[in-house]
Amino acid sequence: MKRFLQGFSSAASPYVGKTFRFGRVECTVEDQIAEGGFSLVFVVRASNGSHYALKRISVNNRKDLEVGKQEISIMKKLSSHKNIITYIDSSITEVNSGIFELLILMEYCR
Repeated sequence: MKRFLQGFSSAASPYVGKTFRFGRVECTVEDQIAEGGFSLVFVVRASNGSHYALKRISVNNRKDLEVGKQEISIMKKLSSHKNIITYIDSSITEVNSGIFELLILMEYCR
């Protein structure tokens, strides 16, 4: 059943195979593992072979953009705690007039 669901999520996501760059690290989306109201979460493979989780948030207003920036800021501050997912990197890109894509790269835990 798990294998079936993994195959289903890969087939349903147009992001599988897409590549993102964070500084010197290039990551390729392998699978979509979660979906929420405003975000998608993927497992990605970095150019060094490591796996990470990548959260993609799409926002279309300044208020939600500030909330996304605050999430990134909080993750950075709490990342060193042993019970908090490790923050790796992030990016914010305006993809269209007033529409932003926030990407948060973090530790992947199975």
